Amino acid sequence: MRMVHRVISLIACVVLFYLGVTGSWIQILDIRETLSGAAEATPVMQSINEGRYGNMDFAVMTQRDYAAAPLPADLDFHAAFSRVLGALHRSHPGELPTFVELRMADGRPIGQARFGQEPRDPRKFAQGVQAVDVESLKSVPTADIMPVFPPPSLRQSLKEWHRFWSRHDVPGVWFELLAGVAMWVLIITGLTMYFRLLKQRRKINRPGLFWMTSDRWRSLHRAVSLASAVLLVWVAFTGTWLGFESVWHSLQPRSGNHEIQGLSDGQVLQMVDETLAGLRKADVQAPIRVLRVRDYWGMKQGVVITAEPVTRQVIINTANGSPAGLTEPNYPKSGFPFGIVTHELIKHLHSGFLFGLWARIFDLLAGLALIFLSSSGLVMYLQMYGIRLKSGRRALFWK
Repeated sequence: MRMVHRVISLIACVVLFYLGVTGSWIQILDIRETLSGAAEATPVMQSINEGRYGNMDFAVMTQRDYAAAPLPADLDFHAAFSRVLGALHRSHPGELPTFVELRMADGRPIGQARFGQEPRDPRKFAQGVQAVDVESLKSVPTADIMPVFPPPSLRQSLKEWHRFWSRHDVPGVWFELLAGVAMWVLIITGLTMYFRLLKQRRKINRPGLFWMTSDRWRSLHRAVSLASAVLLVWVAFTGTWLGFESVWHSLQPRSGNHEIQGLSDGQVLQMVDETLAGLRKADVQAPIRVLRVRDYWGMKQGVVITAEPVTRQVIINTANGSPAGLTEPNYPKSGFPFGIVTHELIKHLHSGFLFGLWARIFDLLAGLALIFLSSSGLVMYLQMYGIRLKSGRRALFWK
């Protein structure tokens, strides 16, 4: 077991040191941003929230929505949608929109709709969209509807480096998984050797959990390993889970294109009314920044972006007025074995996001412990290897 621990340590120490440094750096940025009360629109906060309300065409929230003014509190949504549809049909006679929405732009409410199929590339989401002023019904420039993608930032770069990603998930996802497996082997073998040694010490009436010897590196390595064991198990469990799910995801075929159904005026107006009723039923009383109705993979939905201290995207299934989640029966497969909701949950467990500031601090301590254990393990190995070299034994691995 000692040989296995030493061999895996030598092979993985650089990778684990790298993970400790990048993960700790990310956590320091997150803690600083949290303590400063940074706005949601900052690059770091957008990087933290990536994927929180779905990806690609499921997400309606845009970067401007974080700070956009809410729609007028006295706005008659039914009447406003009816007026917008009438104006848009004059420029697109006989065509049915695939979505219709109201939002604020340049201080006034506008209505937007897309005519034609939705592009697969989110950067081209504006194609086929027309907009009119709700009051004057005159044509106006469209508001940006590209879903939120974290802008370039140090935090976003560190997150991609931490996951061994560049522009593609392969082969980075395999490094994620292998690093997690290596960490588990080191935790299990290290704790097993510690408890065996502790058992022997108790037999000679030395029951202390921590002890120092003349070999200070070994003593400190042992003490930090024990003190941080629970935190490292938490990081290893969630990190390995994410690595496994990412590998699984990379092997799944991509969902094909969905033929989005156009919406008649009657359907749009009924969906608007059902969305507002669904919000009241779900006790969502916040002001509304955006209200969009759409067909999403066969489900008629109302999508609301709220104006709250923490902006939310709320989805209402207009067929029954109930909230819809990230995973529903007719949605395209996420590619993750346990679904996108579980993947997001584990991701936020891994970062400590789910439990607030103290969990982030503990996660940072785990990262610092990983940095020290990787460094001290390498130092001990080099010390032992130097002693072996003096006696003519040059093998890198030994029992």
